[in-house]
Amino acid sequence: MQGYQLSWQGPQWKNKQDGKTHGVKKVLSIASYLIAWVANGELLQIITNGNMGIQAYNKPAAITWFSYNFMILSSLSVILHPHRQKVNWGTLLQQWSGKLGFRKAILICAGISYLLLLLNILMIVGLRCISVGLSNAIYQLQTPFTIALSVFLLGDKFLESEAIGIFLCFLGVCLIVAPPLSKGDEGDYQFCWSGVVATAASALIGGAYLVSWRVLEMKNISTLNKSERFLDVHMTLAAIGFCNLFIGWPILLFLDELHYETMELPYNWGILFLNGIVEYAFDASCAIAIYTTSPIIVAIVAPITIPMSMLVDQLVYGGNGIEGWGIWSGIILSILGTLVIELKPFVFRSKVKQKDEKE
Repeated sequence: MQGYQLSWQGPQWKNKQDGKTHGVKKVLSIASYLIAWVANGELLQIITNGNMGIQAYNKPAAITWFSYNFMILSSLSVILHPHRQKVNWGTLLQQWSGKLGFRKAILICAGISYLLLLLNILMIVGLRCISVGLSNAIYQLQTPFTIALSVFLLGDKFLESEAIGIFLCFLGVCLIVAPPLSKGDEGDYQFCWSGVVATAASALIGGAYLVSWRVLEMKNISTLNKSERFLDVHMTLAAIGFCNLFIGWPILLFLDELHYETMELPYNWGILFLNGIVEYAFDASCAIAIYTTSPIIVAIVAPITIPMSMLVDQLVYGGNGIEGWGIWSGIILSILGTLVIELKPFVFRSKVKQKDEKE
């Protein structure tokens, strides 16, 4: 009997240790995702506006195209993954493209690469005019925009809880944006509003970007195990990076022809490489966070970047930071709105599914 107890306690202790290790991995993946998000925004603003003694390189399109080429690094995650070494490339590519077929999957990745270019260009244009904290607050509109686009483009059912969540998100963003605009903390009023509009447009395109991932997930990703799903995500990131490298550069020529952004080499290649690494770290950490937790958790924690970036802005540039009940109320409402959007439909649909199974 005593021997049986010992043999049982061993695996039980090991399961607890594995559970703790898995929990630590989840926390670290979420923390890395949030830190990379804030660092990415701060670095983009430093490069574009020439803060902290760095000569400004005000070329949003060039910065974006150069940075997204680093997504090709995801191919290393695919090549070095143990599961990949057990499967030949032909089978892996066929598995990745799934029901869509390789050509259609690549075309969708090409479309996503252009969405990302436009998204980040607008984000940088916004950062010329407003702080990173304010930018991250406005970008939380990506979640309600994603819901709306999913309803109109994919035919998703629109739930009452989602309407409540969208209202809370918009109200939260308004409460965060209003104080700095009304006090003139962000500089010229009209100049600041152009930054707000550019960032809101970036959030809208961000919603389209997430919907595009939904289209890609309609392949056969639900039949993949955890290792195969990890490879699938990183193969998609690598495909987007290669599409950006080979077909994204004409946008630089187009903007140069319009005299909106003249083509010039950067003054500081080092800071541009650093930004590319940080941009890739953000994209990869987002994918890993989704892989280790879930898309719902990643969406729910996103509003935490608002107080994080406002605190960094306060430490680096000074100012009032996140003082005042309006900003804190806005942050809480943004988080609450995201919770309602992401969790309530999931609970509602789970109950409907259980009811259908009983019937």
